[in-house]
Amino acid sequence: MKIWLLLIAAGLLICQTVQGNKTFSFEGYRLYRADPFTKEAAAVLRSLHDAYPSEPEPGLGLTFFNYPSHRNVKVDILVPPRLVSAFRKAVAGRPDIQLELLHRNYGRVAAQADRENRQFPRLMKRLRRAVRRSDQLILNHNQYLRYDQLLEAVNTLAQQCNLLRSNTCRQQEIGSAYEGRKLIVLRIEKSQTDKQKRKVWIDGGIHAREWISPATVLYMADVLISKGLNRRMWTPEVVALLDYYDFLMLPLYNPDGYEYSHSHYRFWRKNRQTNGGHPSQSRVCRGVDLNRNYGYKWGGSGSSSDPCQDNYRGTGPFSAMESAAVKRFVEQENSDKKILLFLSYHSYGQYVLMPFGFKRGAYPRPALSAGKMSCVAFFGSREMFSTNHRFYIHGTSADVLYEASGGSDDWAHGSLEVPYSLTVELPDDGAYGFLLPPAYIRNVGSEAVRGLLAMLRTIHDLETNTNFYRTRCLAHTAASDY
Repeated sequence: MKIWLLLIAAGLLICQTVQGNKTFSFEGYRLYRADPFTKEAAAVLRSLHDAYPSEPEPGLGLTFFNYPSHRNVKVDILVPPRLVSAFRKAVAGRPDIQLELLHRNYGRVAAQADRENRQFPRLMKRLRRAVRRSDQLILNHNQYLRYDQLLEAVNTLAQQCNLLRSNTCRQQEIGSAYEGRKLIVLRIEKSQTDKQKRKVWIDGGIHAREWISPATVLYMADVLISKGLNRRMWTPEVVALLDYYDFLMLPLYNPDGYEYSHSHYRFWRKNRQTNGGHPSQSRVCRGVDLNRNYGYKWGGSGSSSDPCQDNYRGTGPFSAMESAAVKRFVEQENSDKKILLFLSYHSYGQYVLMPFGFKRGAYPRPALSAGKMSCVAFFGSREMFSTNHRFYIHGTSADVLYEASGGSDDWAHGSLEVPYSLTVELPDDGAYGFLLPPAYIRNVGSEAVRGLLAMLRTIHDLETNTNFYRTRCLAHTAASDY
């Protein structure tokens, strides 16, 4: 072990930097997928993750696209050119780790993705001149928008919504990010005087590099407005949703990090607040993982006290301005216990995850609560599969993916007692990963909408039909095991 640590340390002496407004190039970087078969193999990957973060300079270490938790959970790792030999010696020689090379030069993949994001809108504009769309929504949904563009898109949705039905949509600034960018919630409330209506919270973009997430939440908002209020496009089930529920939608939770991932470093994950350095080193690192900064079981497994790690949990619960703003807003909205469903969209991997994520084998109590949530996750994932035949795994994040303390879904259910709290990891399963082309936005968005409809349909049945859980849920899920 000492040998490969020295080899990696030697490679780390040569690093690259991001200067000014120049976007970091991943030329020559390789993307590997490691599949650990034993606990010891998973521990080796965790030691690499902890010892060599990619901060404070992007070329300084290894970039893990997902956390190495336990055996049989595959991990995608981006390796700089100078570390390829040392990394392979550390990992490839082990019989209990299967190593697959996904991309030999990830810089070319990233550059191609950037070109597609700039060129695809022009292509779609030409196509629309020739083909009249029957499902024309308010927005185009053909590009990953920058922060200013996204705010403009939310404003457009609100304006068009109120033209279709007055006083139905409004924008609410709930706080700001560390660098001053606004956190804007789009409220869709068909009847603002009906105090009995339940609420649905939906957020996206809590992790900066997950561009498909805010794009999907924006698409979902467009569908709710266009197909729920526009008589020419009415879909009965969407109309019914707006009759039953009020929607609180935060498309972009982490605007600072998101903008930085566009302008500087594509795979940035955290927010952009300043931190101190690592206690034992002279490194100064930035950012808090906002999905490790929530107060329920904060500071446990799957989070780090090292400010240079991608999963840095912050100095305390809600120490980040963004998570603190969301906390204040959601607590106020739930003061009368009206939030029925808390949904957070991430990428990538294709999972529908329920609490609890802080520890394996931890489930909501009573068992019926866990069973109901598992049932909602099951029917939601099944409906999303039927849309594009992409398979989603459902379960607790700790059981099927990795332990992650301080998460928003754990907090919503564990602290606020929101009955149904889920995290959806959007496509794909790794072929594109975070670089999913913009051509997929509508495809993934329609999948997410179908999943949302199925989840709320299932919740409605569970809340109104006492036999539904016994006759439908137990027949299709393993909920009775919780």
